[in-house]
Amino acid sequence: MSKEIERKIKEIINNFNPDKLFNSSIDFFKSLNYPLDTIQEESNYTLDDFLDITGHSGETKLENYGIQNIEILFSLSEDEMSKKIDNFFAGKVDNTIIEAYLFLAVKLEKNVYSKTELVNISKGINKLLNSPAFILFSYDDKITLSVTDRRLNKNNEDKDVLEKTTLIKDIDRTNVHRAHLDILSKLEFENLGNKQNFSYFHNELKKVLNTKELNKKFYKEISNWYFWANETVKFPTDLVDKDGKQISQEKSNSENTIRFITRMIFVWFLKEKNLIQENIFDKDYIYQNIIKEGADKTGSTYYKAILQNLFFGTLNTEMNKDIEGNRTFISHMGNKSEEYGIHTYYRYKRFLQNEDESLIINLFKDIPFLNGGLFECLDNTTNRKKDEVRVDMFSDNPKNEDKLVFPDELLFGKEKDYDLNKVYFTSKKNYKVRGLFEILNDYKFTVEENTPLEEDVALDPELLGEIFENLLASYNEETSTTARKQTGSFYTPREIVNYMVDSSVKEYLKTNLSFVTDEKLNSLFTIDNPINEFDSNETKELVKALDKIKILDPACGSGAFPMGILNRLVKLLEVLDSENLFWKTLRINDAQLKDNSEEMLKEIKQVFDMDKYTANYSRKLFLIENSIYGLDIQPMAIQITKLRFFISLVIEQNIDESKPNNGILTLPNLETKFLSVNSLVGLNISQTHWSSLKVSNYEKLKKELHDIRQIGRAHV
Repeated sequence: MSKEIERKIKEIINNFNPDKLFNSSIDFFKSLNYPLDTIQEESNYTLDDFLDITGHSGETKLENYGIQNIEILFSLSEDEMSKKIDNFFAGKVDNTIIEAYLFLAVKLEKNVYSKTELVNISKGINKLLNSPAFILFSYDDKITLSVTDRRLNKNNEDKDVLEKTTLIKDIDRTNVHRAHLDILSKLEFENLGNKQNFSYFHNELKKVLNTKELNKKFYKEISNWYFWANETVKFPTDLVDKDGKQISQEKSNSENTIRFITRMIFVWFLKEKNLIQENIFDKDYIYQNIIKEGADKTGSTYYKAILQNLFFGTLNTEMNKDIEGNRTFISHMGNKSEEYGIHTYYRYKRFLQNEDESLIINLFKDIPFLNGGLFECLDNTTNRKKDEVRVDMFSDNPKNEDKLVFPDELLFGKEKDYDLNKVYFTSKKNYKVRGLFEILNDYKFTVEENTPLEEDVALDPELLGEIFENLLASYNEETSTTARKQTGSFYTPREIVNYMVDSSVKEYLKTNLSFVTDEKLNSLFTIDNPINEFDSNETKELVKALDKIKILDPACGSGAFPMGILNRLVKLLEVLDSENLFWKTLRINDAQLKDNSEEMLKEIKQVFDMDKYTANYSRKLFLIENSIYGLDIQPMAIQITKLRFFISLVIEQNIDESKPNNGILTLPNLETKFLSVNSLVGLNISQTHWSSLKVSNYEKLKKELHDIRQIGRAHV
């Protein structure tokens, strides 16, 4: 039955016509079997018309979002579900809760809308109504569904309080994602419980739209895959532990598998941003057109020829259109190569069809260079073989072929039974595993991090932190305890992080600015509808204070608190300096005091170019570079923290293939911002060495790193 519902939904979405918004929207909800007893007549309201009929003529908050027309479709309450009567009651039931939905369709004129823009439109419309609105948005070739929670105001029963808005965002009308079909089929009316009880229906609807359930399901699959992979892969064991002993195969497999998951999920986010094309992860396409089946004797042809070349030779290497011939294959002279040990060259020519190098070069030619460290090959190669330390084993030498094993089945394998009772400490329980790409393809990813009041029913970058900190709980070979217990790695829920962030920033502002009051701060920090009650001079002082803020998380884990701080500061700057004018002035004033002022002023002009980057790009970039710091004992935790910051910058940039690096600025180097250290243990160094750490030397090192980054930015 579920497959039949999915087929019907897909057909309706494929045939959805934005120019026939009312009929197409009604057909959509018919495919979900919703009662349409209260169906309205086609109205084609303009925004002004809609404001007028709702009694809010002159309201301006919705006028800048490109709303073309609005259709009132039908209403749904307990009456419609149980008695099938035509009249609609919107409001209170038993004077406690609201039990009705009004279904609307809204046509928008822009091609792309961010999550925040759609949430703002949703809440703006909900404020005009006396019942919650279930909204279908249509724009370009996309559909988005929106539901906003609301509750009765405890102090004024005539008003409602709007809470979380949940989106099923960017449903592609031409190619419906399987994850969207899965979610929509669960929204089918018969799947939402007892229709005689609206509260039950409402709660079931919220359950389907609950991202926590989605994340839990995804983590369970990734966890099973991780333990299966640990017992299947083989990575080098050249590294030594703190006691100088060679690491075990189990430890090497575990660490490298977690690193691979991190790299791969980041790549999936890049794919969501259309920076990496879909066909790279299509087994049939790759084996029919690029590589030879069974070329690697360990069955790892795809991992080596495709993924390693993608990671190290592409994402960590500048594009050929910017530096001609830069992405190319390592050359061979007998058994030696002049580029031996240089890991930005492609490898595994012998695995390609007809050994044609252009197949890989052309496959990856449109993928931008990102830098940032995550895709740096960790092999330490020297002229003396005995001194080499291999971690990734990015090697074209046939003698090394069996030293790295990563079979295709781990990526493309169909679901099968696999015994994981030992690692889960269970007995006779059935577990399922399947290839990583099979798992990832079943979920929708979003590059925009969710907040307590804005959620897309998709997997967001915070997921990386959850996965990492949960995988650290895996079995530890030495102590039979969990790594989480050893390292103190625990995932902090988003709600707690947001409370800590707001409390910290408020206290900082109250401490440093005498005119700040709790009342005005609370208005400014309101998530739903922040209001700046400060005058123009006070507002400038607030922006200055945010510019000077320094935040250090001494045990940052995978970056929950630093990311929370970044998002909060950006939201504050959006309210205090919406046009970015004063923020830009502060940047210019600061640059003019530096020795390399000319270079910095050029960079400032570049990042404030609104044709290429959103206003939030410059806010985020300079906050990341100047204000936020983190430490953690786990190197992979620091890597994921950096990763989340990189994603937050990538989403604020617009792809422009006519520009160098496709208009994407290389990621900033964060080596001096996020460090892997034990913050509970003092530095055991001499006074002489302390003097070498003086500010001038730090600034010199910082400038050298800045110059390295500028090499990548020079052409953009």
